[in-house]
Amino acid sequence: MYSLLKNKHILVTGGNGYIGRNFVIKSLEEGWYLTLLGNSFPEQSDRIRFISWRIGQSVSMDFIRGKIGWPDADILVHLAHDWECKNEEDEDINLIGSEILFSQVRLLGVKRIIFASSISARNDSLNRYGRTKSKIEKMLINPNEISARIGLVYGGIEKGQWGALCRLVKLSPLIPMLDSAKLVQPIKIDEVGTGLVRLCVLLNPKSNFYALGSSEPLEFGKFLITLSNFRFNRNLYIVSIPSKIILPFIYILSKIKFISKFNKERILGLVGLTILENKKNLLELDLHLQTLESGLVSDKINRRLLLEEGQILLNYILNRKPNNESLKIYVRSVVKWSNGLPIKLPPVKYLPQLLRLFEPLHKTSISYPTENRLKNRLYLSTLISDVGEGSKDIYRYKKDRRIVVLLRLFGIFLVELMVFPFRFFLGKLY
Repeated sequence: MYSLLKNKHILVTGGNGYIGRNFVIKSLEEGWYLTLLGNSFPEQSDRIRFISWRIGQSVSMDFIRGKIGWPDADILVHLAHDWECKNEEDEDINLIGSEILFSQVRLLGVKRIIFASSISARNDSLNRYGRTKSKIEKMLINPNEISARIGLVYGGIEKGQWGALCRLVKLSPLIPMLDSAKLVQPIKIDEVGTGLVRLCVLLNPKSNFYALGSSEPLEFGKFLITLSNFRFNRNLYIVSIPSKIILPFIYILSKIKFISKFNKERILGLVGLTILENKKNLLELDLHLQTLESGLVSDKINRRLLLEEGQILLNYILNRKPNNESLKIYVRSVVKWSNGLPIKLPPVKYLPQLLRLFEPLHKTSISYPTENRLKNRLYLSTLISDVGEGSKDIYRYKKDRRIVVLLRLFGIFLVELMVFPFRFFLGKLY
């Protein structure tokens, strides 16, 4: 059972990250208000405000109060993690900062805390990340404080661990891999966002721990092969190397300062993964996960549909067929700044200029969707046009005589008057 209240205000850390951005998009689709705490901010939306903050800093009542008309925030979703911390493990800023954050938001009236943890979270985890997550989980002491133990996330923009895995399978058709038979629990990025949203509104949660990942684990080697086949149309062959042979070398490398600790953390995390039984968790959240194959295929289909969508919208903006480079930029931008899914367009495929009758009247922002998705995609198309092939039109118009420019502007004014009633009513449909 879920709370049906739409007028929610959520406090979010790490909202600009790989998982965070998807959660923010899902939350806005629910009609919620969001206060994002962080140190890098995209453009604003009317239902988002940003507050400069780093892990370890205090929060105050000003963070809880929103803009005029917003309710006070009563849910914290803690997604942020500082990978650059060089302190000793017991003095990790993620530990200290999370303890400060949790204790202060409780005093300020926050009723639910959702902490983004990992399936690798254990006291005896091979990597520091897993041990740190486990220690932070122990700070969740009340019934409405929940740890979301997230599995191997895939899909969307190639960022974070997902981006590293994509780069890995593109390196070579033959890859040596530690313990390729190790079982993992994949979950698509938009399913993680949905799961976190449902944890925010779940009434009477039955547990303090919810594992978000496939209830049917598969071998990590098979995950990589499937990724290579379905996303990149490439065959991949894996040579499995027993971890007992290579782990001593990893620990030796961990003592060498100039070698990236981030990569070793990822390797140790994968080697030390355990499987969590989570069928009851998924059932309680009514979360039905796609198979890995279906998730990757849907990504591929979505990209094809996004190319068709970009063809229509850019044709409308440019008043001519866009080039391939503009279409590629459009698809990459939608995946990066939105949920990566195509939207429903008016039936204007063969005459894109008819979109003028459906174009919404109000302005928007690229970073996060408002209620009208067509409005967001048109804004994105305009930006791509302005910095790309559409920029040439500006110089072309400069060569026209003044009388020609004035006549053109008068014609645009008359057209705008005629289409205004259509835009006012039809602009709300898409």
